[in-house]
Amino acid sequence: MKEFLIALLSAVTLQNILFTRGLGANPIFSISRRSYKTSALFCGFMAYFMLSLTALSFWVSPLLENLHTAFSSYVLRPIVYLLILTIIFAVTCFVLSKLFSDFFSENEKTITSACFNCAVFGTVLLTLSKPYSFMQSLGYASGACIGFILALIIVSEGQRRIELSPVPKSFKGLPVSLIYIGLISLAVYGLVGHQLPA
Repeated sequence: MKEFLIALLSAVTLQNILFTRGLGANPIFSISRRSYKTSALFCGFMAYFMLSLTALSFWVSPLLENLHTAFSSYVLRPIVYLLILTIIFAVTCFVLSKLFSDFFSENEKTITSACFNCAVFGTVLLTLSKPYSFMQSLGYASGACIGFILALIIVSEGQRRIELSPVPKSFKGLPVSLIYIGLISLAVYGLVGHQLPA
């Protein structure tokens, strides 16, 4: 349990997937402008896909390492993880379309974007590239989900305040949002304790 909590706290704060890795910038801009219900649904499904993919890929990863080729590490591994994610997505869509057809038809695009984004896939690749145990891998993936939710809250609040501020015309919209995220990323980067090369 201790290793789970350490990996979780590390992923939430020191290795936030948006502010330190830049993963999930595209979905965070589109989701932060939607309703709280849609944002919560997106984050819930993203957490489900991220944890499911991490758990299944953890058990498949040793099989790929037994191949002992550079091809298996750099080419085959991402392809296999993407196939696993696609199978999880297909099964989820099938179950939801059969049991909750109205809910699925209303939220199909949100579920699809929650599954296939760089935050989900990048987090799994980062998690499984480290010498983590199964509990640490799940802790890191859970922390990445929580960190994404915190980043979403921070970006949503920032965009709300930016809309109330007198921003120059050339910076309105995406440019000022990127500057805002960049400043927060620099602050997180400084808190981690990195030093610039002398």
